[in-house]
Amino acid sequence: MKVGELHLQYNIQPLKAPAVNPPSNQVGEINQDDKGVQELQFENVLREAVKHKTPLKFSAHAIQRLEDRQIQLTAADLDRLERGINDLTEKGGRSSLILIDNQAYLVNIPSRTVITAMSSETGGKHVFTNVDSVAIV
Repeated sequence: MKVGELHLQYNIQPLKAPAVNPPSNQVGEINQDDKGVQELQFENVLREAVKHKTPLKFSAHAIQRLEDRQIQLTAADLDRLERGINDLTEKGGRSSLILIDNQAYLVNIPSRTVITAMSSETGGKHVFTNVDSVAIV
């Protein structure tokens, strides 16, 4: 026997892979620890943080339409618009129509940007295209 072979025979130890437990929940589910405290998944926490940190924006086109059509937004209207955007964000909306009383807002949901606005008093046709979701708030 060679010295290298002898050395290897005495130092070989079988490797045991550590036990790995698969995650017990799916994305969006809630874990409960022993104390009954709920821990939200990172995705939900991030979504909530982004939802509350990203301000509502109005495109130049939307601002012009609000002025041209004499649409006055109150604080309550803005709250309802925010609520509609938040609901559509949770449901995966992207290009959405939000209806508030007699007003309609076309909103890009990921960027939280109002693209255009109109009211029922506005003359002409009321046709919206390329909309994937609608919220009535």
